[in-house]
Amino acid sequence: MSILFDLKYDPPVGELVKLSKGVSTILAPNASPMTFKGTQTYIIGEENELAIIDPGPEIPAHLQAIDRVLRGKKLIAILITHSHVDHSPLGKEISNKYDVPIYAFGGTGEGKSEIMRKYAEKFEIGGGEGVDTLFKPDVLISTGDHISCSSWSIEAIHAPGHMSNHLCFSLNQCEALFSGDLVMGWATTLISPPDGDIGQYKASLNSLLKRKENLYYPGHGAPLRNAKKMVLAQLNHRNEREANILNSISQKGSKINEIVDSVYHDLSDNLKIAASRNVLAHLIHFVEKGLVLVDDDNMSLDSLFKIK
Repeated sequence: MSILFDLKYDPPVGELVKLSKGVSTILAPNASPMTFKGTQTYIIGEENELAIIDPGPEIPAHLQAIDRVLRGKKLIAILITHSHVDHSPLGKEISNKYDVPIYAFGGTGEGKSEIMRKYAEKFEIGGGEGVDTLFKPDVLISTGDHISCSSWSIEAIHAPGHMSNHLCFSLNQCEALFSGDLVMGWATTLISPPDGDIGQYKASLNSLLKRKENLYYPGHGAPLRNAKKMVLAQLNHRNEREANILNSISQKGSKINEIVDSVYHDLSDNLKIAASRNVLAHLIHFVEKGLVLVDDDNMSLDSLFKIK
């Protein structure tokens, strides 16, 4: 199943765009090859009881845009999908300004699998790109926890993979899902160990397939109106990528940069670092499954990998 990405989505920056009853978004001015048009800051509710999902990066113009929307209204909750610098940092300033708690799974590193804890402690595997190291929520939430008011209800779902503390949020008994960076319609997500974990990622996607929501509001890009089809396509893509990586490892062994050049065709140089992180995530998964050996038992971007 091929992935049909939506690259035409181009909302105005800094303006409130209504997506459905009780759901609007403000696009942050942080477009880049990794964030597409920018971070979507979602506003839940229409009257006096509002929530923000992912306040976004610390950019004064974005704070001003949020302030304009909140003027004369009551903010009651700030919800964070995960602690990357394009999603969480502005939450602290908004929390202090409006005296509103921040809800999240936990600080950076919370929810990390035992496998990734082991590799992070034992090896120099890098990672940590774009991580909000100072992030500290006021209220810890996980799967099944609810934040509600008279006009809306939000259920938290712990969905690690892109990042270990990643949450998705279900609106009004499965009416829609805020999928953060786990599932997007403009690209597949980055999985960079030790914060990212292929095993957790695939488990999270499979768990979403068992849920009712078929409308997703992602952290970047357009709403997904046939979301389960996209989830299946991205699972199939990862499985195909795994096969391609395994097939690219030569008899004498291969390094990550060689695998990237073999698997990712016509990739621009500014995206090769991200590709190498994704390949490392797959290789760690293979080593743990006993499919691949790492030379000298030393996991790093410079290691030599061989088929077992």
